[in-house]
Formats: sequence, structure tokens, C-alpha cells
Amino acid sequence: MIARLMLYSIAAGALMALAAAAGDWLSSWLRIARRGVWLGSMLLVAALTVAMPWRATTTESANRATAATFATSSTSADAGTARWRRLVSALVDRGGASIDRAETAARWLWAVASLTSLIIYAGGDRAIARRRREWRAATIKGVPVLVAPDIGPAVIGIWSTDIVVPEWALSFAPERVDLLLQHEQAHVAARDSMLVHLSRLVLVLFPWQPVLWWMDSRLRTAIEIDCDARVLTAGASGDAGAPARTKAYGDLLLAVAAHPRHRTFPLAPALLERQSSLARRIAAMQAITLSAIGIRVVIVTVATSALVVAALT
Repeated sequence: MIARLMLYSIAAGALMALAAAAGDWLSSWLRIARRGVWLGSMLLVAALTVAMPWRATTTESANRATAATFATSSTSADAGTARWRRLVSALVDRGGASIDRAETAARWLWAVASLTSLIIYAGGDRAIARRRREWRAATIKGVPVLVAPDIGPAVIGIWSTDIVVPEWALSFAPERVDLLLQHEQAHVAARDSMLVHLSRLVLVLFPWQPVLWWMDSRLRTAIEIDCDARVLTAGASGDAGAPARTKAYGDLLLAVAAHPRHRTFPLAPALLERQSSLARRIAAMQAITLSAIGIRVVIVTVATSALVVAALT
């Protein structure tokens, strides 16, 4: 049962991942937040996985009822099907031991993987708390922060959050420091730390699900892209000032990425988590052309709906 549940979850998750990718494209064209697409898809895959045993039980009960009805209406076929029943029974008995071994392995895989993921999650949270005691409190441009030797820029905490600024970022030009602080403040205002921790808890529950790990990676990038958009939108002074602010913000990302002491924690939303996402984030800042966007929106919406329906059935 567990092995079948895992296979079902991966198959349904693959369909949901395709739907989420299409939803992400649609969100980029419409200039709306993307992180909800990925987090919602992760939670839906988790819900489908949890509900799978109940759905399987319902389907099995329906199949048994159908079989009973067929048996009562075809008594003349009993003699002819008895031989096939004995053959099927023999095959089931022969494969029973293999199925039991697969189920046992699946149970152990799930338990060990979840325990390992929980230990890593708790260890990361504890490492942040331990490091936090070593950082000094400061106020930069009226914003309370924690100054760390080589961690950040990032936001730590869940309910109560703190902005962490690395010592080397204080040497940036005042305009860059302003943008850096605005980015982290936008994370705090949107409670992005809670989304990161919620995503990690889903991975602790289903660590064997590769699709969820990929979705988590895309969620982290979507959180940063959404934060970039909020910072650029909040500070742009009309169409004339938007290109200059976008360029300055892109230069900030490049400066952080190029710094040799740039480090982050996996449980903390950061100005720049992975350099691999840098090109995608910079591309998302560019002005979008509206040519043919209407037909694209229709096509992607239909495709996304079809994939979601396929995953739910």
C-alpha cells in the first residue's frame, strides 16, 4: 500500500508540477505574485498523497460491489472461470512475498527519510539560533538589524523575524544599502519566512517525493522574484524612474553574487539565495511586451486546468 501510494504521489505530483510551471508563466505575463502557485501546488500534492488511501478504499469497495453483482448475474460462468481463479490465486501467492518485502522497504524508507529530514531541519534552525547570539545589533538608516560577519543579507525567524546584514555589505554605497534594506523589509512584511518553513515541513513529511523538492526550489525563486517586484514597484517614481531603479537593483544583485563571502541559511529568505536563479530574477524585472499575450493566457489557462483535473482524477 505504501509503495503504491508513493508511485501515485509522484505521478500526480508530476502533473501538478507541469500545471504549476504553466501557472508560473501565466503569473509572469500578468505580473502577479508567483509564490502562491508553487506553495499551493505543494500543499495540493501533499493533500492528494494523504487522501490516496481513502480514495483507494472507496474505489476498491466499488469494485467489490460490481464484482458481486456480476457474480450473481452470471452463475453459469462459474465453472468456466474457476480454473482462471486458481491460476490468479497461485500467481498472487507467489508474488505475495515480493510485495511484502517492497512494502517493508517503503515503510522504512519513509520513516528514515522523514527522521533524517527532521533532524536536518531542526539542526538548521538551531544553527541559526546559535549564530544569532554572536551577531551584534545595530540600526542602519532607521532599520534595526543584526550584523553578521559573513551571513546574509537575509531574514531569520518565523513569528518574530530579524533582518541580518553581513559586515561586508555595510561598505556598499548608500543607495545600494537602501535597496538591500528595502528588499529584506519586503520579506518581513510579506511573512516570507513562514512560507519557507511551511515548505520545509512538507518536505519533512514527504522527503521521498522528488517533485516536491523541485517545487520547493521553484518556490524559493518565486519568493525572491515576488519580493523584487514589490521593491521595484514601491520605489519607482513614474515610468521615467523605473529603468534607473531596475538597473540599480540589478547591480545590487550582481554585487552580492560576486562577493566571495556571500553565505545564506536554507531556512532564511535571502536577497540572493542561489546564483543559479540570478538570470531568471533579472529577466523577470524586464518590461513585458503585450503582443499576443491574450492568446497565450488562454492557452496556458486551459492547459493548466487540464493538468490539475488530470492530477485530481
